[in-house]
Amino acid sequence: MRINSIRLGLILLCGLLLPCLHSEPANILVANLTFTRPATWKWTEPTKGSSAVSRFVIPGPGNSSKTDVRFFIIKKDVETEKAATLNQFPGSSQRDLGIEEIKIGKQKVLYLKIEGTYQLRDSTPKPGQLLLGAAIPMGKEFVFAKLLGPRAEVEQQISKFKKMVETAIKERDVN
Repeated sequence: MRINSIRLGLILLCGLLLPCLHSEPANILVANLTFTRPATWKWTEPTKGSSAVSRFVIPGPGNSSKTDVRFFIIKKDVETEKAATLNQFPGSSQRDLGIEEIKIGKQKVLYLKIEGTYQLRDSTPKPGQLLLGAAIPMGKEFVFAKLLGPRAEVEQQISKFKKMVETAIKERDVN
């Protein structure tokens, strides 16, 4: 009888602990910013070979995930990142890159927006893509959050993306 009670206790304990071991984080720390994902976004490991430090995928129609948010810590200047963003959209020029500079409290944020055919290095070109990046300077480096995917899907996520960036900065500045 005592052995059965111990087994039952272990089974119950495992049942309570296992979901905690496999749950995905609701937020991630990138440099000194904590980004909290919207409920519908899912955390996943960055793709192999990526310099991203973290990644959220955004389920699309039929639960496909063609849209994601990747987070980088860039140790270059923002001008270099602008050029790198343009290079990911072959055939684009400076006039195709939308730039919006805002302030959230005392923090400068530079939003970069471009659409067209996306191609990273030797990958297959993906037409109809939209990229919205948030460059958040921090001394000699900056955090770069990049929302990328099919234009229609990205447009539906822009307000959530900007809210996530704004909240991360405001929460950091309060603490």
